[in-house]
Order: sequence, then structure tokens, then C-alpha cells
Amino acid sequence: MTFQDCVRVVGLVGLLACVAPMASGDDAAEIRALIPEATAMSSSDFESVLKNPDVPPTLEQFQDQNVTLHVLTMEHTVDEDVGKDFSFFENRPPHPRRFAEEIGRGNWLLGGFIAAQPVTAIHADRIQGMTCVVAGDRATGAVSFESPDLFKGRVEYVAVRIDGEWKIVELAIPSRDVEVVRGDDGLWTRR
Repeated sequence: MTFQDCVRVVGLVGLLACVAPMASGDDAAEIRALIPEATAMSSSDFESVLKNPDVPPTLEQFQDQNVTLHVLTMEHTVDEDVGKDFSFFENRPPHPRRFAEEIGRGNWLLGGFIAAQPVTAIHADRIQGMTCVVAGDRATGAVSFESPDLFKGRVEYVAVRIDGEWKIVELAIPSRDVEVVRGDDGLWTRR
């Protein structure tokens, strides 16, 4: 709802009640910029996946249970309810090598991997839309994303403002039963 819509619907008296739960553009932009890093896997974990690109990784292999790792280990489904928050475009998950090229893009130099950017399933330019509701120092919302010819999805988030800076502390892909929380050590664990 825009500012003008709020004025038309509730008048000036109710305007504060309408505007209060909305995120400022700055808050939403700050949080959006955090999504690629928050969903990323470490370069060392990615390098371990690259060592055996023909074998899909498993969650049990890694301590950090980040969203990108969950996406890497998801199975294809034809169930629309299960696939509503994440699905592959093909009838099966893409070959691990194709997947690695997408999540690690921008990190390849002379045929080798360099850790220059986040290794993530949700690169900034793949974000298609975002919702953001701020209440004090807590923000909730969802980000939709699409990687052409590979996958599309939606991740829900919770962010908190600590010392004036936003930090994403919870991520979820509900229809795939993925809920992770960030620990004080920066690692993600399943809820």
C-alpha cells in the first residue's frame, strides 16, 4: 500500500496506524542487500562440493546448514504444494556441475574457483521481488528469486536491527520444511 492509498483509505487521523508496520525504503534495501550473503555457503564448503561434482552433497556432510546447501540437496518434486516455495525447471535437479556454475558465478578465474563473491543460490540480480514489514528493530518478509533454466523459489526471513545495523537471523523455505537460524558463531542450524 502506498502513502497515498493510506491517506485515501483511513484519512489523516488513521495514517500513523497504516504507516507504522511498513518498512522504509532504506530498511528494505538494506535487508535485500543482505540476502545473498545470508543464504550463502562458505567457500571452503563449496570447494569440498567441487572436489566431487558428479556426486550430490548431503546435509550431513556440513556443519553450516545454510539455505544454499539446502537448495543443493533438494529433490525434484511434482507435488505443487511441496514445490510452491522452491522448484526446479527441469524434471529433475540440474547436474551438480551446472548448479555449481550458477551458485559460484563470479568466482571463476582461469578455470579455477576463487572466493570473490558469496556462493549462493540467491544472487542479488536473481531476486525477483521482496516484502518487508518492520516493527521496531525486527523485520519479517519474503524474497522471491529465479535462476533462469535452473530453479525458482521463495525464502522467508526474519531480520533484527542490532546497534543500528540489520542482520538476518532466520530463514525458511516452508513448503520444503527448511527452517534455519543463525547462531552467535554465524553458522546456520536447522530449527
